[in-house]
Amino acid sequence: MGASPTKLEKLQDEIDDWNSQAEKALQEGKPELAALALEQKRLYEDELDILQDFDEDDDFEDDD
Repeated sequence: MGASPTKLEKLQDEIDDWNSQAEKALQEGKPELAALALEQKRLYEDELDILQDFDEDDDFEDDD
């Protein structure tokens, strides 16, 4: 089977992307856009935390 990214990996990529967008907005002197990007990043981090909790409990996405 191919190595397709998991939901957790996709969320981590989204978090990294939003963080990069926030940094870029700050460098461009756009603090409002940076704040929005950081808020999106925080939301993805919250979702990642929730999914990791499910994953640790082995109750989520048990395809075996």
